[in-house]
Amino acid sequence: MAMAIKTGVKRAEVSVVIGLTVDVMMSLSTGIFKQTTIMDEGSRTIYLDMQATTLTDPCTLDAILPIYTAYPKGILFTTGATGSNHMSIKYVARLYKSKKHIIASQTEHNCVLDLCQHLQDEGYDITYLPIENNGLINLEHFEKEICPDTALVSIMTVNNEIEVIQQMEEIRKLYRKHGVFFRTNGVQVMGKIPVEVSKWNVDWVSISSPKVYGLKRIGACYIRCRLKVRISPLISGGGQEHVLRSGTLAPSLVIGFGEAHRIAQEEIEYTRTSEPFFSQHSICPSTMQGDNYMRKSYHNKQPKQFTRTFRTMSYTKADTKKGKLHNTKEDQKTDKKRRNLKWTTSYSKITIREAENLLGIRLALRGISVKLMLEGKHGLLGPDAILEAKREVYKGLVRYLDAGGYPTESDPDFKEANINDIVAFTIYPILALFKHETTRKLHLSREKEIISKDSSTSGMREFVVMDYISHNEMKYVLIVEAKKVSLGDARNQCFLSLKDMRDCNGGGTVYGFVTMGDSWRMISFDGEFKLSNKIELLFDSMGEDEEQWMADYSILVQCLNVALSNGAKDLVEVV
Repeated sequence: MAMAIKTGVKRAEVSVVIGLTVDVMMSLSTGIFKQTTIMDEGSRTIYLDMQATTLTDPCTLDAILPIYTAYPKGILFTTGATGSNHMSIKYVARLYKSKKHIIASQTEHNCVLDLCQHLQDEGYDITYLPIENNGLINLEHFEKEICPDTALVSIMTVNNEIEVIQQMEEIRKLYRKHGVFFRTNGVQVMGKIPVEVSKWNVDWVSISSPKVYGLKRIGACYIRCRLKVRISPLISGGGQEHVLRSGTLAPSLVIGFGEAHRIAQEEIEYTRTSEPFFSQHSICPSTMQGDNYMRKSYHNKQPKQFTRTFRTMSYTKADTKKGKLHNTKEDQKTDKKRRNLKWTTSYSKITIREAENLLGIRLALRGISVKLMLEGKHGLLGPDAILEAKREVYKGLVRYLDAGGYPTESDPDFKEANINDIVAFTIYPILALFKHETTRKLHLSREKEIISKDSSTSGMREFVVMDYISHNEMKYVLIVEAKKVSLGDARNQCFLSLKDMRDCNGGGTVYGFVTMGDSWRMISFDGEFKLSNKIELLFDSMGEDEEQWMADYSILVQCLNVALSNGAKDLVEVV
């Protein structure tokens, strides 16, 4: 409930529409006026419905704004940095539905990279910018990636692991030059370096309370200008935060957020001067010996962060008599049990996050064209054999679809088993031809891994099927993975399995395919991962149009021919 009244130092009697008489005192507790404006005469809007919720005290915003030199109405409160990141990215994605390209740095926070992978599965084209050895993005490479279809650029101001400050001024010139939206994660800079978002001219900045020793479950998103275009709310029902994110905020958290920022602002100079001593003396180098310890230095660092990297992740015990660590590599070479293990590294047997941390990479790639994927590669099956393989694959798929219907995501009866059947009808005819037409005798082993169970029945609810194809002495050639719920997770799992296969082979190239039935992606790994764009295999009327399938949907057969022909070749001898 709100109304206009005359303000002054005395109590004002206000007549409410429903006939009640209410006394209102102009005080700071209403969260409406600063002390300097209470004495002003004029018409003001007074919020009365304090039983519903209380308005944000301006003192809270006043504590935050000096750090960011921001416009007061540009602050939207959220539940934290993750909420702020999602709000900014989803807002732009929904606003510019016709633009399907987003650029993000590879060093973004996991919540941003995971959201990008989700948008990728929805049809968005995501470019992941790598960083140079100094931790900065290559500005020339960055500008080349901007295209007319680019809707948003997301670059973290300061990464929480390598502490490098990106070149925000130079980045600003580029995204303004091309007229694209730009957002940044400013969580790590709060209270450490002065931030001038007005000078950066950035559209969105995510900030968070816990990073400045404030209360958890509260964050904010700075917006350069007021939201002039309405989109469907991210959370509906209350109208808070410019109707974009409904939900009543906890006033105590907001006030604590503001106070934490005020303290952080006062301590910026102390933080900047004390950092060098703290960084150099936090861990004594004398306690780390040999290759087990490394310190990485960057020139463009921010205060209050330091980096330590331990090269070995194995658990080792120090030899107290000799005063040194065991050489874990030598131990592994002499361990006879180690030789009997199926996998050399077992990246596929740990979580994706653990594998990414161990490998030091993000398992997120931009797809390349199938033509580029096959360039320079020759298959063992000739044109006649390829044509025969296509006909056999087509006949098998049509018979299966006639019996089970065309697979769709919305069909609850279409389950993982259906995908596995489609995989079988696709790869088995090609394997049979390889057996008769080439000297490459391939061996297929199918494994099923349960990845989630039904809580009520304890039965399997979701599983992954892995088709491992090997040649001679178990040298792995190819893997096909089928999964329904999340193609992104299946793709990452396939990456890790390929890494294991190549390690087991001792080198060479291995191939993989990930599918949810109707569309596939081809992956190769020769020390570097390559991922193809989508390869369509099915369409709803393919049973009546063999000619169209042969012309537009059969390229997967050529892809499998190349993978089976070139996988595990030119191997390095296993030590």
